[in-house]
Amino acid sequence: MKINNVIILAAGKGTRMGPIGEECPKVLWPLLNFQLLEWQVLFAKRLLPRAKIFINSFYYNKELVNAFSESEILNSTELVIEEEKLDIGGGIHNIAQKIGYSGYTLVLNADQFIMFDQKYLSELEKQFDPKMTGLLITKKVDIAKGYNTFIFEENKIKEIEKYKHGMEGEGETYTGVSVICMDNLERHQGESNFFSSVANYKKDLVLFNNCDELEYWDFGTLERYIDAVKELSQSKSLFLNWIENESKAKIEKFRDTNGYKFRNFKINLNENKVSLAR
Repeated sequence: MKINNVIILAAGKGTRMGPIGEECPKVLWPLLNFQLLEWQVLFAKRLLPRAKIFINSFYYNKELVNAFSESEILNSTELVIEEEKLDIGGGIHNIAQKIGYSGYTLVLNADQFIMFDQKYLSELEKQFDPKMTGLLITKKVDIAKGYNTFIFEENKIKEIEKYKHGMEGEGETYTGVSVICMDNLERHQGESNFFSSVANYKKDLVLFNNCDELEYWDFGTLERYIDAVKELSQSKSLFLNWIENESKAKIEKFRDTNGYKFRNFKINLNENKVSLAR
């Protein structure tokens, strides 16, 4: 396996999670009896057991430091605290400096999960090009749910179409998962956008791979979080089987008539509400 590092992005502000997102970072929201960030670490370890895992933080440094002190799962990774706002691109470059801009790095978002395995990664490696800066994992989605989508031309990314209220139809979006070739990145310091300093498809070789055949779970907004938890509570899936096996918990917790509880979180699926115990 060529991939030797993993970056899990956790420096966001969580503005799309409503008022509770201002108190508790999205990456620490619960799913069964682990947090989303813990699940992503467990997934990365299963996928790439020898890889070094980095997690970045900015807006909720205190909360992340506390979470690391309480979690053996998180404590096995390296928390990189950013001293200034860097955005996704700058955050990746900040960690790239730590690893000497060398090798291939898998980039994950703590709130998005794709159920792929080592076999899928091996197939991705066959697509690697010595000149590429990144290989993006894409998926077809319902645009009405607020997704930005790619416009393709001759099997290349031409543009990103920003979501606007009222847009409908199907489009292909970036899932938040990618493989970055650090050796080919142009060095950068400070704040930068992912698509300007890391996966700049307008000037660099940026490839893509569609993962429609794989399960995709998105907890990135309050609405998507509730929808995903609801769907998990009503059906079986590879993702559900995995989290039940890892956590030794059962999905019946989601069906509790008094609401699903985790630490100070309470989630009432019938009323589409998420609340914190005071």
